[in-house]
Amino acid sequence: HGAVPGRQQVPVKTKSIDVGYVRNDSRARVSDKGGGSGRDRWARVEVTFESFPEYIDELEVRYYLLCKDEKTVLTGNQTCMYVKQGRSHVTSIYVYPNAVEKYGGEIIGVVVEFYVGGKFVLRTVSAKSKSGRWWEEIPAVRGALTNWQSTPFRRTGAYRQEALRLE
Repeated sequence: HGAVPGRQQVPVKTKSIDVGYVRNDSRARVSDKGGGSGRDRWARVEVTFESFPEYIDELEVRYYLLCKDEKTVLTGNQTCMYVKQGRSHVTSIYVYPNAVEKYGGEIIGVVVEFYVGGKFVLRTVSAKSKSGRWWEEIPAVRGALTNWQSTPFRRTGAYRQEALRLE
């Protein structure tokens, strides 16, 4: 593929967005089922993407999660550091168990936005999301999301995750 003169290539491409639920116990398994509740049931949104530049020093990922109550959008962001050109990058965000339960027990829509150098480069809406621009229309709630480093699962699958900037 040759570059089109006067047009910049998008530096990233989303390959998949997966929503799953995992329990904090020794038999932790990710399920795509939203049912059940409890203090140990976390929601996880995992995004697989590819990148095209040799390196992206800072890739900000913004998450918008539509809850089953359809009145709540959970938002948060994280910054991946030194993303090397490649096809199978993974970044994920988790929803605290009490927040999952409070807002209906299930995530029914996901929007992920990517920013490089503070500039918007890509938005991906999950296939299962409801239509419309709900992430702009429904009030956002911050603070219910956390990265994998702050969960009981930090030792499982960490090798697959992009490095995050600590703040």
